[in-house]
Amino acid sequence: YCTFGHFEKHDVSLWIDKALDLGLNDNIGVWGQSLGGAIGLQALAIDNRLKFGIIESTFADLRTIAHGYIDRTVPFLSNWYKNLVINLAANKADFKPDLVVPASAARSINAKVLLVHGQNDERIPCQNADLIFENLPKDKCQKIIVENANHVNVWPKGGEDYFKQVFQFI
Repeated sequence: YCTFGHFEKHDVSLWIDKALDLGLNDNIGVWGQSLGGAIGLQALAIDNRLKFGIIESTFADLRTIAHGYIDRTVPFLSNWYKNLVINLAANKADFKPDLVVPASAARSINAKVLLVHGQNDERIPCQNADLIFENLPKDKCQKIIVENANHVNVWPKGGEDYFKQVFQFI
């Protein structure tokens, strides 16, 4: 089951163990988009071996973003029912959805982070990037809002300038 980073963040640590066992250097980072970004932020919060993160188009809080997704597909459901659906799914996957809050995890991050979001993202609104960025260490982190980008086209809309910023950050 997908737990939106609750358990997956520990998988990242296992991958780091393996990379170091194989002799790869210790300048290891994560680059995640959407769900991968949420996992990346949560991994950065628990594993100081990660030196950087490039986090694109991710959510600040699982319950809030799940409500938004449900509203777009079934707009007439009450909050009570939406919470019931979220809780039943989380119970099935054996995790607590209220512990999946990448914006809160950001408070524990010591690595540098490049936070990227599309200006016109309707799936995960740009305000999520603002909430996360507020909790990141300002001396190590940057935020890029890509004009005219939505949830899935940050790279094409950002183009060569975006990748220059990414490589400069790394």
